[in-house]
Amino acid sequence: MASFDLEADGTIDAASAAVFVRTTGDTVDGMAVDCAGNLYVGTHAGVSMFAPDATLIGTVPTGELSNATFGGADRRTWFVNSRCVLKLVTLGVQGSPD
Repeated sequence: MASFDLEADGTIDAASAAVFVRTTGDTVDGMAVDCAGNLYVGTHAGVSMFAPDATLIGTVPTGELSNATFGGADRRTWFVNSRCVLKLVTLGVQGSPD
């Protein structure tokens, strides 16, 4: 996965592309960020979690993954869907607001 700098007008500076993280799975599908700045990345291997400095925190093996996001009134419910199944976990950290 790459990171990009933003121009003053909010557009992406495509020339600034740099590798941010390498996932444990072969396909990145969905991403979410929590209020601590941790990045949650859905892959075929599960959901990989990265600290703001791009250090891998770990991977939760969820089966065939399609997407992951935070929801609920307090954004502490983590939803993961895979094909015909919706999984949810209540976390101690909130997802970032929209």
